Amino acid sequence: MNGCHNITGRVCKRFKRLPPGGCGRITMTAPTWLWVDLHQSRSWPWLHSVSTSDSLAKREDYPNRKNNLSYGNRLQLAQASIYELPFAESSFDKIFCLGVLQHTPSFEDAIRSLVKHAKIGGEIVVDFYTINGWYTKIHSKYLLRPLTKRLGKATLLRLIRANINWLIVLFDIFCALRLGVLTRFIPITDLRGFPTGLSARQRKEWAIMDTFDGLSPAFDNPQRVSDVVKMFVEEGCDVTHAGLVDWSGGSSTVVRAVKRCSSFDLGSIASSQQRG
Repeated sequence: MNGCHNITGRVCKRFKRLPPGGCGRITMTAPTWLWVDLHQSRSWPWLHSVSTSDSLAKREDYPNRKNNLSYGNRLQLAQASIYELPFAESSFDKIFCLGVLQHTPSFEDAIRSLVKHAKIGGEIVVDFYTINGWYTKIHSKYLLRPLTKRLGKATLLRLIRANINWLIVLFDIFCALRLGVLTRFIPITDLRGFPTGLSARQRKEWAIMDTFDGLSPAFDNPQRVSDVVKMFVEEGCDVTHAGLVDWSGGSSTVVRAVKRCSSFDLGSIASSQQRG
């Protein structure tokens, strides 16, 4: 593997029961991101998972905790905004932010917060929706979102469940007729990225979850890869990967970066340049 998954794969071997939102396939109704803090004196990682979800208020019922009880204090949960993280700056060796950034009000401010909390030499791995051209937002998701993001979540989910069967059939017909380009006008997620080994029932459930994930968030801000690279560079990082990464469930656009200097160093450099 390459991209982000040569990192998350090693982490997942230690935390095998992380649910969606932790590592691997990400499907969520509220943004969730995973922090990995590898203490130099230990052979086992400590993970900090942060979410804006209100379900964290009932910590004993939260899936991350229920699925990982055997790991004790090595899995730390917190409810917080990505812009106001409850951690000291320069705390983490590795930071993963998967399935989140496109759903934040300010993509650039979110990147800035992630970099700020990485150690010097620490690695940040993010994925995001991309702008592929002028046609990116000529898509059923973006045409319907002004309405669907204002619907109650339960109402939207009921509508998707009630229509998912014929939507899947229509999607498959278009693909069989080699008219895949028309699937962008059907209000359903792109099923072509799903693993081939799914049963019909699993494929349906994935379609429901991913369609809901596309239509329900308050924000959906795709980015150009070059712009995201520029954001990391401006925050004092060296970008080691920028582009598509294939994985068992499909592919994702990923940027990996290593923090090379602190915000204080960046400020000093900027001041020197201004004086010069």
